[in-house]
Amino acid sequence: GTVGGKLIENRTFFFVSYEGLIQRQGRTLIGLVPSDAFRAKAAPAIQPILAVYPKGQTAANANVDNWIGVGSSTQDEHVGLVRLDHRFNDKLSGYFRFSKNSTDTFAPNAALPIGTANHDQPTSGLFELLQVVNPTTTHEFRLGANYAEPLNSTSTSPIDIAVSVPSLSALPAGTRRIAFGLTQNLIDQWTTLRGKHSLKFGAEVRRMQLLIHDYANAQAGTLTYASLADFQANKLTTVEYSGELPTKQMRKIEYFGYLQDEWKIRPNFTMSYGLRYEYYHPLTEDRNLFVLFNANTGQL
Repeated sequence: GTVGGKLIENRTFFFVSYEGLIQRQGRTLIGLVPSDAFRAKAAPAIQPILAVYPKGQTAANANVDNWIGVGSSTQDEHVGLVRLDHRFNDKLSGYFRFSKNSTDTFAPNAALPIGTANHDQPTSGLFELLQVVNPTTTHEFRLGANYAEPLNSTSTSPIDIAVSVPSLSALPAGTRRIAFGLTQNLIDQWTTLRGKHSLKFGAEVRRMQLLIHDYANAQAGTLTYASLADFQANKLTTVEYSGELPTKQMRKIEYFGYLQDEWKIRPNFTMSYGLRYEYYHPLTEDRNLFVLFNANTGQL
């Protein structure tokens, strides 16, 4: 739905929009799970892992059962936008735009009643001023921000490490990651027409922040067993564990500048050329928790 109109005659206008999506989709899940006989003879240490597997309905063999269930894939998304336009005078106008997208999704695992829930609320705002300097020159100033509020991803698995066993459906790890992202932009640019030339030049300053909560659990690992017999006896083949770098409050500022020309040499032939400068500042940690490591020298 959308609605728009004037607030002040020939001066101020508004526009509002909303879009929603609510979706539910059933999904058939087919998995291979340990049989009751296998569970009864398994080592006590792996009983918490076996408890994650649902009970099968039909036998595949003496140690493995077939399990069939139904999962629900869901998506709830609500998007809103507000925009105000104002004309200060014949040479100066501006607008402000604000938008927000709130999304909740859940995707079930293909084989077991475990899934991943995601919650995201990206928000953005933009303020722009446009000045008509003269009949051939315009000046544009723009200030904007994009905010991810927050990115929250959670696996519903009750165990904090993945398990891989031949002949059984893999068990994912239960993880949670919460992160915020903020980008701020300041843009100043000019456009001028000179005969057959359209000159454009400007500059941009971009500030970026990545905030990861201290209580976020994005680490995960995998227990790998070579066979069902090894799994039953709790004889591990490999153990892998990995996690994010402890970068919690990352920030950087980037600078850009450009000068370009569109030269209309003939009515059917135009040449574009110019120069652009880009400086990508390295990320720094706000509390000095980030240390650079040189893999070639093995030194910090």
